[in-house]
Amino acid sequence: MDTTAIAMRLRKLDSYLRTLRQMQAVPLDEYLSDDNIQTIVERKLQLAIQACMDVASYLIGQLGLTAPDEPHNLFAVLGRRA
Repeated sequence: MDTTAIAMRLRKLDSYLRTLRQMQAVPLDEYLSDDNIQTIVERKLQLAIQACMDVASYLIGQLGLTAPDEPHNLFAVLGRRA
């Protein structure tokens, strides 16, 4: 299995998580009153989730597992494999 694709996604995930960790320092009232901060957090969360889903999908394909019927079942497919 070529791990290059996984490594690339994990590097991106790490970058998204670093940004989200920085945003944890933003006080709640500032977060709630600033649409730009909310947008950054929401987008980085979306990208982090997508990176995890991409890795799961790649692994499912490489392991020859049956593709899930719905995208949210990607992790269940891998969980059954474990």
